[in-house]
Amino acid sequence: MIRIGKDSIIIVSLFFICFFGFYNFHINIYTMCLLALIFTFFIKKQKISKEILFKNQWGFIIFIMMLFFATITSCDKYSSLKYFIMFCAIFLCAYLSVKKKNNKICQIFIIFCWIEVICILLQSVGVGFIDTFNEYVLPNEILKSMNNNINVTGSFSGIAGDLPNIMFFSTMIFMYYFICYIKKYDKKYIVYAILGLISIFLCGKRSGIVILAISLFLIYFLNMYVEKKINIKLLIALIFFCLIALYLLYFTNMGDLILNKNNVLQKNGDTSNGRIDLIKQMIIIFKQSPIFGIGTLATNKYYGSVLGHNIYFQILSENGIVGFLALLYMLFNNFVYSIKRLKRIKYDEIKIDCLFAIAVQIFFIIYGCFGNPLYGTVFLIPYIVFSEMNIKLYLLENKLERIEEKE
Repeated sequence: MIRIGKDSIIIVSLFFICFFGFYNFHINIYTMCLLALIFTFFIKKQKISKEILFKNQWGFIIFIMMLFFATITSCDKYSSLKYFIMFCAIFLCAYLSVKKKNNKICQIFIIFCWIEVICILLQSVGVGFIDTFNEYVLPNEILKSMNNNINVTGSFSGIAGDLPNIMFFSTMIFMYYFICYIKKYDKKYIVYAILGLISIFLCGKRSGIVILAISLFLIYFLNMYVEKKINIKLLIALIFFCLIALYLLYFTNMGDLILNKNNVLQKNGDTSNGRIDLIKQMIIIFKQSPIFGIGTLATNKYYGSVLGHNIYFQILSENGIVGFLALLYMLFNNFVYSIKRLKRIKYDEIKIDCLFAIAVQIFFIIYGCFGNPLYGTVFLIPYIVFSEMNIKLYLLENKLERIEEKE
């Protein structure tokens, strides 16, 4: 049973925006994030002065400083300001709500993921109320795209609206229960992980398979590095899941969907699905202002919708070399603190949460090469929350250890 305290309510509100913020609520995600921040300050007003210390938060702080400067110099100040406010709001909500006692962040997130995964599984077997629900809650543009994916390509997205969204939620289900299994050896986790794996194939995203494979091996080797030994059971589990994935890819209709899409793109001579052309556009924009860029999201107004399906090239074009380095430092700093925390944790239950937070970071970093996780709340909120969880809890645990040593 998950106890819902003030901090958990803030986390739930953030995850609600993450999973359902794009629904027809007649309020945009920027306003939702700002309201979440106001709510956070309201319920934590008595403790706020003691908590805003930002110790060891330099990855996030430098990136926020870059966004602030980019907003001032932007060619599209309105778009840049909206993103700046959204990022700051998510960061402050996450920073103020992550506590030692609030140790159910992963479980709360996984509950939301299960809602999405169950819905895509039901949709794939023809349960009609999923489509009826979508007609009421999804914006027309997203609904039209979703119906086109189902009717033309056979890709499902449940109630997640967009294929990358459900790919992310499904991957997180798989990774969480894979991590649970390698720590607890309970066979029920294999079943849960396979359901997540099936959901990944149902959405038909090629990048999902690539991210899954890389994440799976990285988590396995990270665990082996921390444990400082080769565990045969874990190796067997890794091979087992790889074989299941290969079976789904080559011997099922779900796999045919991904392979056929790849074959079509190969025949058209562009397996990148237009991403190479987008990168060329972003390099042209980068050359116009290579140091500071033209401003966050300014490409939307001055160059059309150029969200380039690559956050590294996009931030290079919009925020220049300064923004690119700020992004790399933020990703590196957060990842390093996560590894530091993992190395000092003694209990498997806590290691599961820490490894899962690292899995979220790995997904964000890799998907950044194929998509736009930096520019939407679906991916950005989990990244900030779980990065902040590992950074802040590392500092708290380190402080407690020093106190115990003195005693």
